[in-house]
Amino acid sequence: MIIITGIIFGIISIVTDSFIRKNWIVQEPKGRYYQYRHNLHLVLEAIITLAFFLLLKNKNAILFGDGRWMFTILSYFFIISLLRTFVEWKVARKDNLWIVKLVNTTIILLYIGVSAIVYNIYW
Repeated sequence: MIIITGIIFGIISIVTDSFIRKNWIVQEPKGRYYQYRHNLHLVLEAIITLAFFLLLKNKNAILFGDGRWMFTILSYFFIISLLRTFVEWKVARKDNLWIVKLVNTTIILLYIGVSAIVYNIYW
């Protein structure tokens, strides 16, 4: 059931992404993968990723049978998305790519909240 909710929020994310790209002038990023805007940004993402893996190892979040590990992973994606949004806004405002990232970050946060409420799973 939680996968169905994820699919619904994924569809919402794709639709809002295409809507924003049509209505605002959003400069498409070069290449297929995410391009880091600053070396500090790369270092911060590496630190957050390392902290995430240490959290999974120390808290045994993967071994929880009630789905709490999913919220740990979603929280990681939310924090990384929030960092990318901030860096895009701070460094490359004219590209307007930060608007797309802000909307996607909000959708991730809504998905975490709706999943926690509907499925009664908390940290």
